[in-house]
Amino acid sequence: MVQRGMVIGYPSDAELEATVRQTLDAHWVAEGYAAPHATVYPWQWLWDSCFHVLVWLELGEVDRAQRELATAFGPQTASGFVPH
Repeated sequence: MVQRGMVIGYPSDAELEATVRQTLDAHWVAEGYAAPHATVYPWQWLWDSCFHVLVWLELGEVDRAQRELATAFGPQTASGFVPH
């Protein structure tokens, strides 16, 4: 419980990075993407995956970033359309 006059600190960069990594790891789906929500939105969403790719790269997880991007563009049609 937060009380009046109480100072609330911010997480350190290391704590924030650990939380982000833990969250993305927990939502990783074997097909190669991080699902927004395991039961409500278990599918890959292009918009979300584009941001996930940037975060994976920031975390140094190049393989996961590439896999998520490849999974997102896998169903691209010959006309260039990417389903979303």
